[in-house]
Amino acid sequence: MLAAQAAPHQQFDKEGFSAFSGPAFPGMLRDLGASTLVLSGVETDVCVLSTALEAVERGLRVVVATDAVTSSSLAGHRATLDHVLPRFEHMLDLAPSADIIAAWS
Repeated sequence: MLAAQAAPHQQFDKEGFSAFSGPAFPGMLRDLGASTLVLSGVETDVCVLSTALEAVERGLRVVVATDAVTSSSLAGHRATLDHVLPRFEHMLDLAPSADIIAAWS
């Protein structure tokens, strides 16, 4: 279970599409001193996209794990990865999980 991997104070519910809609999330990032978000999740074309764009607006570095996102709309998912997110090439990065993990080490 994923919840067992994070401390209770690092778990939160979001109230909208973006993870930033959860009131505890921005404070948690600030407390951690986070400057980079690696995003994975469901609804690439809605929630992941909303979170990525808001993170960019807040000055965070964003990396989307391309093999760790999906959507109930495969056409929307592909369009977001192939056309929408690449438009922000100077503001966020797209990479498969293995490359992200290798770069992090």
